[in-house]
Amino acid sequence: MPIPAMRRNDRQLSNAQTIAILERGNLGVLSTLDKENQPYGVPVNFVYHQGAIYFHCATEGYKLLNISHQPQVSFCVIEKSELIPETFSTDYVSAIVFGKAYIVDDQEKIEALQWLIQHLAGNEIKKGDGVLFYQSSTEPLAVVGYCEVVKEGYPDHTQFDSSTDHFDPKANPKSPTWFMVEIKLVKEFKKPVTLDEIKANPKLKNMKLIQRGQRLSIQPVTPADWDEILKMGS
Repeated sequence: MPIPAMRRNDRQLSNAQTIAILERGNLGVLSTLDKENQPYGVPVNFVYHQGAIYFHCATEGYKLLNISHQPQVSFCVIEKSELIPETFSTDYVSAIVFGKAYIVDDQEKIEALQWLIQHLAGNEIKKGDGVLFYQSSTEPLAVVGYCEVVKEGYPDHTQFDSSTDHFDPKANPKSPTWFMVEIKLVKEFKKPVTLDEIKANPKLKNMKLIQRGQRLSIQPVTPADWDEILKMGS
């Protein structure tokens, strides 16, 4: 299906401008169609890398069912949005792209996850940084304390050790696939800060942990959110 021309073609972005928005962005809306041609849009984390857009999501769900039925999708990223009350309008910058979506596996899947983590976390994990320790596989889900980074990222040696559960036969010592950081426990909270408590706290309404589409193991935390979590756990 051909892509319809923009009504206001004076606002159409060049390919370079569109790519720049995708390179800077980290959250967008992926739109799919189900078998009844019902549209479905969902926010997802993403990374743009070498002409492709990679999304991170669960291994099953409505959007994956839709993609298996109809791989044609559209994807929208809004870089900024500012209300202009005096003119009853909004100043925003956005990019909409069209293409086919499919599930990646094997080495491409590993590399895509690396690119996504690098894009979202970058090189921000430094020695001395604080880390909230969130238990995501227990009941209740909760932040149970905080740690400190004592050694910055370096290759995970277990990827080359066939006797471990983390052995990766495709990992190359000259270009490692997996990296790790070392952290130490600074303080265990007297009272775990549960996910329900975080969601109920209006001061934490913008915390990455509780935003839709946020499923990565590493997420940035603002100084204000950090202070509030420590206060709740003390």
